[in-house]
Amino acid sequence: FLGEKELPEQKKELILRTLKNTLLTDNINKVKNGESQLKRVFTKIVDDLGIYYKIGLTTDFTGKLFNEMYGWLGFSQDKLNDVVLTPSYIATLLAKLARVNKDSYVWDFATGSAGLLVAAMNEMLNDAKNTITSPEELAKKEAEIKAEQLLGLEMLSSVYMLAILNMILMGDGSSNILNKDSLQDFDGKYGFGETDKKFPADAFILNPPYSAQGNGMEFVEKALGMMNKGYAAIIIQGSS
Repeated sequence: FLGEKELPEQKKELILRTLKNTLLTDNINKVKNGESQLKRVFTKIVDDLGIYYKIGLTTDFTGKLFNEMYGWLGFSQDKLNDVVLTPSYIATLLAKLARVNKDSYVWDFATGSAGLLVAAMNEMLNDAKNTITSPEELAKKEAEIKAEQLLGLEMLSSVYMLAILNMILMGDGSSNILNKDSLQDFDGKYGFGETDKKFPADAFILNPPYSAQGNGMEFVEKALGMMNKGYAAIIIQGSS
C-alpha cells in the first residue's frame, strides 16, 4: 500500500518501524475461528468505512478516531497536554476564512493529525472540480494540489505519523508533511521534491500549542514573516 502511494523512503520506513511492534504482537495475530483479531479489525474498517472513501466523502475519520483515543490514551511526548485536535467543522471554517482555493499554497506550523490540511485540501479539490471542465486538466491540478500546494510541520514523531496516514487516507497530500520543529528547524523550503525552492505560501492556518511562548503566537510571527501575500486564519485562546 505504501509502495503504491510512492511515499519517500524515509517516511515509509518511519511508518513501518512505528507500526511493526504493534502489528506483529502475538495477541492480535492469534488465529481464532479461522481468522486473527487484526484481520477482523481490518475487515470491519474496510466494510464500514471503505464505501465512504470510494464515494469521495470528505470526512476526517482519522482525526475523529484520534480525538476519541486521545481522551484515554494520551501521548508520552505530550507533557503539557498540548495535543488537541481541531473539530472538522472548525477546520473547514479556517480554510474558508483563509480564502483557500485551487491555486492556494497552504501551510500549517503545528499540524497535529493534519485535520486543518485535510480541510484545506478538500476546499482546494472542490474548487478545482467546480472550475475546471477538462478531465485531463483537472487530474493534473489535483495531483499538483496534493504534491506541491500543501505543507505541514509537526514536531512530535508519533503525531507526525498520524498526519501522514491521515492525509494518505483522505486522498494523499502527505508529500510535504515534515517532522520538524517549525520554530527552530524550518527554513521555508519544500521538504521533498524541489527542496531548494521556497514554499510560496499564501494561506496560513493554525491551531497553535498554547503552552509555547506567547501562547503560540511565535508560530504566527514566523509564518507570516515568511509570507509575501495572502491570508491567515488562526485559533486564539481566550486568555491570550
